Amino acid sequence: MKAICINVVYISLVFQIGFRIAAASEHKKLHCIDWMEPGVAKRGAGDVYVWAKENQPYLFKNIYEWLESSTDQSSDEYLSILDMYRNCNKETTLKQHHISNINLARIKSAEEYVGMDWLLWWYQRNLIMFSNLADLVTSSDERILLIVGSGHVEILSNFLEESGLFKVVFIADELSRLCVVLSHRMRNIEPPFAVREPLIVQLILNYRVR
Repeated sequence: MKAICINVVYISLVFQIGFRIAAASEHKKLHCIDWMEPGVAKRGAGDVYVWAKENQPYLFKNIYEWLESSTDQSSDEYLSILDMYRNCNKETTLKQHHISNINLARIKSAEEYVGMDWLLWWYQRNLIMFSNLADLVTSSDERILLIVGSGHVEILSNFLEESGLFKVVFIADELSRLCVVLSHRMRNIEPPFAVREPLIVQLILNYRVR
């Protein structure tokens, strides 16, 4: 029983929202599109973080200070699940994640493009996610609900729109309707879930094929 409780506490929005939506829609199957192989990566994100902090402190502050403050859990303010989703899906928040990632390319020395050693992998991962998502399309009436982390939203949206295959509908435009659908399935979510979810910062998007 203890093991089950520990697992439940750390359940992400993929479970909290994805499975509930699938159940409410009577879907028999969910699709995983993420990819986490080493690929072209020469360094991990943590390696780039440490190198920048030691060698380019001004740029380090410029890139990472916003990200660290956005995941600060010190506030005692209680937010409903709907309020959390709204905050995570603000246009300014999504763009800032993308801006921070792009500027990792500036982390470098005269001999090494340190940030690029991870950033190339980031683009590889998101292109593979786009490719896997496109494989799910079977007709022009297809509707796909995608649950991704906040850093993926801007880059994946660009890939999807530029492909000419998708019309992107952001969750900020659909949140109220979504919560009506899920409300009866969320009544048993205890406060610890709400407190821990910002650490995961999952985003929900809705994609429709043209």
